[in-house]
Amino acid sequence: MKPLKIRAHGMFGATHSWSYCVRSMMYEFFKMGHDCYVTSTDGYTFAPKEMSGCFGKDTDRADIDLCYTLPKNFKQWFSPTSNFKVALFNWESTAMPPEWINYISDTDIICPSSSAVRDVFMRAGWPDKKIMTLPLGVDWDYFRVAEPMNPPGLKSFRFLNISIPHHRKNIDILLDSYYTAFNSEDDVSLLLKSSFDRPKNKFECDLSEIIQSVQLKHKNKIFPKVHVIIDRLPDMAPLYKATDCVISTSSFEGFGLPMLEGLAAGCQVIAPRISGQLDFLNDSNAFLVGVDKIKAGDKYQYWKPDINASTYLPRKDEIVNAMRLIYDGHRKEQDDTLNDRFSWHNSANMILDRALA
Repeated sequence: MKPLKIRAHGMFGATHSWSYCVRSMMYEFFKMGHDCYVTSTDGYTFAPKEMSGCFGKDTDRADIDLCYTLPKNFKQWFSPTSNFKVALFNWESTAMPPEWINYISDTDIICPSSSAVRDVFMRAGWPDKKIMTLPLGVDWDYFRVAEPMNPPGLKSFRFLNISIPHHRKNIDILLDSYYTAFNSEDDVSLLLKSSFDRPKNKFECDLSEIIQSVQLKHKNKIFPKVHVIIDRLPDMAPLYKATDCVISTSSFEGFGLPMLEGLAAGCQVIAPRISGQLDFLNDSNAFLVGVDKIKAGDKYQYWKPDINASTYLPRKDEIVNAMRLIYDGHRKEQDDTLNDRFSWHNSANMILDRALA
């Protein structure tokens, strides 16, 4: 194939998931030999050094133009002369702002990461021909062989939760379940990769307050170990490799990349039986827990809440049971059939195929 001109403008260089996804996709295009042009709004700190010659460059004749942003930003971030505009975007409740359909003409295709989010776009009126479900990926070979990090003071068995401090992540339910399932005599630790940043929006929460509140609820017991990691890690694979089980208690995920990365690292996975992760998780490869449907409200929605939107709460009793089962030695089988479909190489090829069709 003749090298294409592939452009990206927007988040690219930070640990934010939007940056990570565009960075991973563009790096795959770069390795394929395409001409890449990257203008980052959040720097290049965690960007591949091999791509440095692409940074700060632009073209007005891009064959493919890629961004991950809110629909209202499409027109601003895409070049008007680009041949094929690809927008990555996910939404984490059952209803998105209805006015966003007005921006549909600003992109050639919208790419949600899962069938669950595709359904959200369809309900919002986006036409099927302009939607392509584009799964996120992982470097399966690297995650298998990465060397584990070794945070001090941990017990032998480790659970890992990766959650930005947003209400939809249900960190309170996670901690409540963990403190219910275990006590200080159990050889277990919970690694919580998160942040102590103060809330600025209704959908954000205060991790310190959550920890204090849940501990007060369990005030008559000696707590099992919780280790909060706030450092921005340039490479997450060593953290997964130090872990026995990745757990999510999120109400809704557009995809759920930490769960896929957990599988790649050989971890067991606990997750709610709802939303994006069900494209790659099932009862054979994960411990899925039941959920209850609730009104989303302001706390569980971003930017512009919809009064008709719903979301889901994972059931504490089932989380407790799953944590105990895994701690006691129960295991699900690794699923090698996921490797080809859920890779950045496959996702990049899906974009190329659509652009060249």
